[in-house]
Amino acid sequence: MLAAMFSGRFNAPQCEDGSFFIDRDGTHFRFILNYLRDGKTILPEDKTSLRQLEAEAKFYQIQGLINAIRPPQPLRPFERVGDRF
Repeated sequence: MLAAMFSGRFNAPQCEDGSFFIDRDGTHFRFILNYLRDGKTILPEDKTSLRQLEAEAKFYQIQGLINAIRPPQPLRPFERVGDRF
């Protein structure tokens, strides 16, 4: 999402000082930046903050961070019940 915002394909208006305003709560943005910089991050420990960070990661479409927060569940093998699967 960030790459798309600044790719030139979208009009991302600048503030007078040259900065960009992204209309999101900045509370967890440091986790987003750290993940983008390093490919890893120390996640918040409390469940509310973790859920909020997950929402931000989904907004910015950062699948690796989403997976770090909620790893994909492995597929369960078919369980045999009698002669049927």
